[in-house]
Amino acid sequence: MGIYVIAPCLLKGIREKLYLTEVLIPFTQQNSLKIGIDSQNKILNKYSEIGQMNPGIASWLHLMSYEPSSFEKIDIPNELSDPEDLKFYLKVCKCVVQQKKLIVFSHQSLDGYPFQEGNLIEFEGTHLFVFDRDEAIVELSMKGNNITINDAIIATNGSTITRVRK
Repeated sequence: MGIYVIAPCLLKGIREKLYLTEVLIPFTQQNSLKIGIDSQNKILNKYSEIGQMNPGIASWLHLMSYEPSSFEKIDIPNELSDPEDLKFYLKVCKCVVQQKKLIVFSHQSLDGYPFQEGNLIEFEGTHLFVFDRDEAIVELSMKGNNITINDAIIATNGSTITRVRK
């Protein structure tokens, strides 16, 4: 199961159909993808607030409301509880048990958190993976596509193979 925390800057920045369909809609489908939210629903309330200004986000939230839930409640310490602050989302991400992955609109929203290697930042002694909107498309498109093929040539995504010899 992949649990991702979605920062509000992503939802606020989405104005193109591509990011709605390729980053958010996969969480509404029957798969193992989940969105990590705090157990007090502060994140969900923030998402709803953004949805009031963006019909695409409102529609996505409506789809997310169906069972089984695609939200995973994460217990976090009450020391930081302002859902307006990016640190709140970093804290929720830090408290995810396995994969610690955050999706933001742009890496620029993480000013003050230097990237170490690739998509890694360190937050309170814990490594977090941070994906911007375009990296998230690639990351989410790879989920559930584990294919093992032996002794074969496979063409995917519209590619073609010619002149194959055995």
